[in-house]
Amino acid sequence: MNKIPFFLFLVLLSITSCGKKQSTQITSDTFETLDPEFKSFYSKFLSDSTYQMSHIVFPLEGKAADSIGNKTSWEAITWDLHQPYKDVAGEFTRTFEKLGDMMTLELIRHNELPYIIERRFAKLLGEEWYLVYYRVHNQIDQPETQIIQE
Repeated sequence: MNKIPFFLFLVLLSITSCGKKQSTQITSDTFETLDPEFKSFYSKFLSDSTYQMSHIVFPLEGKAADSIGNKTSWEAITWDLHQPYKDVAGEFTRTFEKLGDMMTLELIRHNELPYIIERRFAKLLGEEWYLVYYRVHNQIDQPETQIIQE
């Protein structure tokens, strides 16, 4: 299941947003408290390139840092593999927000500069997790409140 039709993703978002809003913010300090199934997916996603490529909905919607005001769409051929999160210098803060049982939002923020990475993962067809949205954001271009409200 390498490609999931975009309309399925939209249906999933509609269903998820119509129900009761279950939003739990989890900081990187409590990453271990995330759902074991998601943690397993997340670890494998960032450490296995083949698995990563097969768990991204291409074309992947989002926004690149250099595309001021423009949406971006990544294709498999141009995708740069993501690596495990390492913040040796302590310059970033990573948070996770569970949006019900079917979506998890990850934000990685620089502590001093206006720079944010946003990844949205969704459990599609109730079975497997996929990266469904990716955004690199410079807060100078837009207020932070527009990060999630695109």
